[in-house]
Amino acid sequence: AELAGAPVTALIEDDARRKVCGGKVLIRIRLACDEVAWVTEPRPLFLLAARLAYLPQFYDSVHEHFKSFLPPLTGQAKEVWFDYNGVPLRWHYPFGVL
Repeated sequence: AELAGAPVTALIEDDARRKVCGGKVLIRIRLACDEVAWVTEPRPLFLLAARLAYLPQFYDSVHEHFKSFLPPLTGQAKEVWFDYNGVPLRWHYPFGVL
């Protein structure tokens, strides 16, 4: 009965929480279906990112992972944006807040 109202963090020992989370979050990034210029959809990119990291820090690695599946850029600037269930993610918020 006492545990029912306790916050989850109180139920996990500090050492175990540090080992499991380590201040990082697992992120799965997929290329939008309408951006795929290939017969098959590319495999998603999985990143283990610090909770205090920001989306722009990963632009280059995301582009590198998906570049062979993207349509060619003919004189156009590279545009990268992220969303979750159709809602754009704010690039100036750290992952731990998103």
